[in-house]
Amino acid sequence: MVAAHRNETGYKFINGSTIQYGQTYYFKVEPIKWRVLEEADGTYPLLSEYIIDKQVFYTSSSTRTIDGKTIYANNYEHSTIRKWLNNAFYNKAFSSPEKGNILTTLVDNSASTTGTSTNRYFSNNTMDKVYLLSSQEARSSTYGYKATSITTDYARAVGAYMDTSYSNYGNGSWWLRSPDDSISTSAYGVGSNGIHYIVTDNVKYSYGARPAIKIG
Repeated sequence: MVAAHRNETGYKFINGSTIQYGQTYYFKVEPIKWRVLEEADGTYPLLSEYIIDKQVFYTSSSTRTIDGKTIYANNYEHSTIRKWLNNAFYNKAFSSPEKGNILTTLVDNSASTTGTSTNRYFSNNTMDKVYLLSSQEARSSTYGYKATSITTDYARAVGAYMDTSYSNYGNGSWWLRSPDDSISTSAYGVGSNGIHYIVTDNVKYSYGARPAIKIG
């Protein structure tokens, strides 16, 4: 059950009915559809086929100090979306047997994964059950997933950004884990036109979430 957060002209569910701002909707809980990105030594990185939720990268544009170190708003290690992925989402989306098949992944957050080796906003590597793709991975021909991603009905109702133009209706923008290399308050995402449109936006924007996991 969720109350629709969006008050946008042209937001409709997949069946064509208009989403009414403030209206309470009930959603059937269905298994997440996963796309296999590649096979490597018996392990399989998976990416959700659709944009399944709305999340901010971080809730504030301000810097923080953690253990005496300045942490910028676009730091993935300490981001709101990473916390959500590995806590609320992980515990809600997977049963105990399913959790047993999800590997803990060493997530590379080095500057080179952001698209430029001089990016000073890169974070420490992290050990995660669930993560976002990097800018480097989103551009990789190895993964070969389709360029655009559709927002689910739930994601539309809670306010994930989506394109309402005729040609791209329902395609959403979704966060990557990579920080912008020039502005500390922005992070990379994939635009609603697909992977050829890697964009940067403020960390507080309501982009979509496409979780990634690794099983083996």
